[in-house]
Amino acid sequence: MRTALLFSALIATSGVVVAQSQAPAKPAKSAAAKPAPKGAEVPTAKPRAKLMTRDELRACFVRRDAQNEENEAIKKEDAALVQERNGILSERDSIRTKDAEFSVLEQAIMTDKEALAKRIEAFNAKQGELSKKERAETTKDINDQSEELKKRIDAYVTRKKAFIEDVKAFDAKVETFNQKKDALGTRTDKLGDEQDKWREECGNRPYDEADELALKKEKEAAKKAAGQ
Repeated sequence: MRTALLFSALIATSGVVVAQSQAPAKPAKSAAAKPAPKGAEVPTAKPRAKLMTRDELRACFVRRDAQNEENEAIKKEDAALVQERNGILSERDSIRTKDAEFSVLEQAIMTDKEALAKRIEAFNAKQGELSKKERAETTKDINDQSEELKKRIDAYVTRKKAFIEDVKAFDAKVETFNQKKDALGTRTDKLGDEQDKWREECGNRPYDEADELALKKEKEAAKKAAGQ
């Protein structure tokens, strides 16, 4: 009876799971026995490993196929997360740029506000020295300047509130991304453990090649029956 060693053909995921693919190993040909030297003990032959039954081989193939499917799913999820991460980084850069712009606007408003306060203080200090016309003109000019500054402050506050909401939404997006990333990491670790267990329980166990061929035909028949 011909036998073969079963080994996984698991596909490596994109930077997440690394599983080396190998074709099922063929049993090594037995070397011709040399006659034992006279007077030497004849070594006893090691017992051959028991072949897997067809049911055991089928179970190993089913597990391998399921691991391959999970591997592909992890690859797709990983690729999607890479794209999502790129979008998040781009949005983060945009938020940083806007935050810097708000800092410049805020500083400009504070500078103009301080200048206006000093002008009002100086005007109040020398009102008695000004004519009625000069006081009226200066008062109107200060009021106009104050109204313009108020409009700028109101516009700044409105934009800043919207910006703060955008930042909150961005933070929530980052939190969701991190949760998905951690979940994918957990799936990857679980798959790695399952692959190691498969190699231990299936990878190096001998089986009958006739069973392998029969199971392949069985699988093809099942696909045809399912219309695949």
